[in-house]
Amino acid sequence: MSALLAHAPVPFLRVWSAENRKVVNTRAGAVFLGLIALAVVGMSVVMAIWPGDSELTFGLLVNGSASMGLAMFMPILAILAVTSEFSQRTLAVTFALEPRRGRVVAGKIAAALTTTAVLLVVAVAVAAVVLLGAAAVRGETAVWDIEGGVFVGTLLTLVLVVLQGTAFGLLLRSTPLAIITYLILPSVFGFVTMFISPIRDALPWFELSNATVPLIEGLALTGTQWAQLASASFLWIAVPGGIGVWRLLKGDL
Repeated sequence: MSALLAHAPVPFLRVWSAENRKVVNTRAGAVFLGLIALAVVGMSVVMAIWPGDSELTFGLLVNGSASMGLAMFMPILAILAVTSEFSQRTLAVTFALEPRRGRVVAGKIAAALTTTAVLLVVAVAVAAVVLLGAAAVRGETAVWDIEGGVFVGTLLTLVLVVLQGTAFGLLLRSTPLAIITYLILPSVFGFVTMFISPIRDALPWFELSNATVPLIEGLALTGTQWAQLASASFLWIAVPGGIGVWRLLKGDL
């Protein structure tokens, strides 16, 4: 009986829970979570003070803080969640406790998406508080309108950029290298292709930030735009992520 217990498979929920704790238990992770929360609050306050030509609504605050705040920082947190164990040399211990490496990778991805969902809830709560405060200060009625298509599109964009950060982390295994590559490589690629007309016109097929622009604006994408999103996601998520997972499953630590 003891032998059976010793070799009993680790439930995935336990793996997922352990990976969630790793996101917040490291100093870098905790500090970065605090910075993301401050960015969400700051973004909402700035939009409430200067809404531009748009009417200040609940949807404006939620979608703005999510697309400009969370989408900017969450991929970096996903990179930290993946690469921290490589830099701290603790991944061997993790695989000793759970030898099925694919489940550990799945747990890390699930933890990154869970953290994104929690922070999105925080962004929604902050947007509600800021909207009520702004309406009270201006003596106006709070406008709770939110476009469902825009919100869902923003949510899907968040998922894609978090998966992109995870893919870069799995591929490069180094926190500074993965973060620098994630921040610089797409920008350099986009800048260089601006001067090559045939490639510039086809950029949404190859560059994820361009392909997600229609998604952030709503879900009314054409068939071509969905195909462009799939193509760019394959190049920037599936390819680096697939190579990184393959190296992790087949190679040495």
